[in-house]
Amino acid sequence: MLHMVRGVVILGLLARAAAYSQGVQPQQLARQSYERAMSESDGQRKESLLKESIGTWKTFAAYYALGNLQLDAHRYKDARESFQNGLALVDGVAPMAAAYFKIGLASEGQGQILDAIAWLEASLSRVDDPTVARELKRMRLAAAGRTQSAEAIARALTSAKGIGSSPKVDLQVNFEFDQADLTPAGRAQAEELGKLLTAGDYAGYRFTFVGHTDLKGGEDYNLNLSQRRADTVVRYLVERYSVASSQIRAVGRGMREPLYKGISEENDRLNRRVEVRLEAAK
Repeated sequence: MLHMVRGVVILGLLARAAAYSQGVQPQQLARQSYERAMSESDGQRKESLLKESIGTWKTFAAYYALGNLQLDAHRYKDARESFQNGLALVDGVAPMAAAYFKIGLASEGQGQILDAIAWLEASLSRVDDPTVARELKRMRLAAAGRTQSAEAIARALTSAKGIGSSPKVDLQVNFEFDQADLTPAGRAQAEELGKLLTAGDYAGYRFTFVGHTDLKGGEDYNLNLSQRRADTVVRYLVERYSVASSQIRAVGRGMREPLYKGISEENDRLNRRVEVRLEAAK
């Protein structure tokens, strides 16, 4: 198979040389390689032709096709690099949103679920696509089932800033039922927030912790509960990690800003959250 791939590359180089001698423009040559790749069923030969196309003239279409090929092969790091290279050439909101979506899938494949969510949120903010919305909800549910590390939170905030989105992360900081007391799982997540605020790249930055509830119960009651829960997280960080009170503040939003409308087990779980918003450097 390796000999076949080399053969394709050599033939491509010969064809390119012949085309140049006949005055064919690089864009035309790249288009020819791309079209040959799109009709190729063999994955390795298809990848060689796409790389040949990119080597002749870089286009978003070739990078996007290459990224999809690598994504299907579970080569997530390569896929992410290809999609991001394509972003530098993108022209239009729709292809940008598509690339954001695929970068999110590649990030998830690399085990970076919060980073993936940031990319999908950015995609959905640009184009309302039901497939992206469905995958985003699936990822949010997956993230809600585990404690997110300080490193993962920092990486997601950095990605959001780089995309031009609001740097924020939604975390499932668990509390006792109908109370503002942290559960063991809630304390574990608060510990990671403490590490973020004191020892990571974001030490010294100002943050706002926004408490949200599900849609059950009265608005006033939920507003008060969300404020008390956000206050609990802030108090925990101040007391345990000596975070300056001027560095973090708590805001309760109750049921006013749900991620999902309608009452269901999944929706309720995702709506009950503490939103971590990066505000500014200290």
